[in-house]
Amino acid sequence: GVKVSGNVYTFSYQKKELPDTPLICGWDLFSLLAYRSGSDGVVAGSAAFMPEREVQLHQLIIQNKWQDAADYFYEKMMPYIFYATHDPYAFSVSKLLLKWRGIIDSPLVRPPYIDTPEWMIGDLKNLAKKLNLIDN
Repeated sequence: GVKVSGNVYTFSYQKKELPDTPLICGWDLFSLLAYRSGSDGVVAGSAAFMPEREVQLHQLIIQNKWQDAADYFYEKMMPYIFYATHDPYAFSVSKLLLKWRGIIDSPLVRPPYIDTPEWMIGDLKNLAKKLNLIDN
């Protein structure tokens, strides 16, 4: 397969050139748009902290439930992806969510990334609660 992290609107054109090659989107923020353009799937860092939602999105896509997929992506995934995946805090904030969900014991598992500031931790926790990614 081929991972495309650049122009996610070109999957339909690339499929014509590589009809037997699976093409996947490598950019979380554009997963839905890539599917619309013809991507076969996504490889997304956000799957580390919301794998069930990435699977649900894919299921809606393969069932051709495009409006449901759009609603799901923009309401249940995009707010957290948009907030939590940008540098320089992308890794530290993602690990905070994994800790809050009980998946890892400590968010400090891969230095030397910049520690997430306290104000951002509060914002992330509130957003994760609002999106039902965590309970408390």
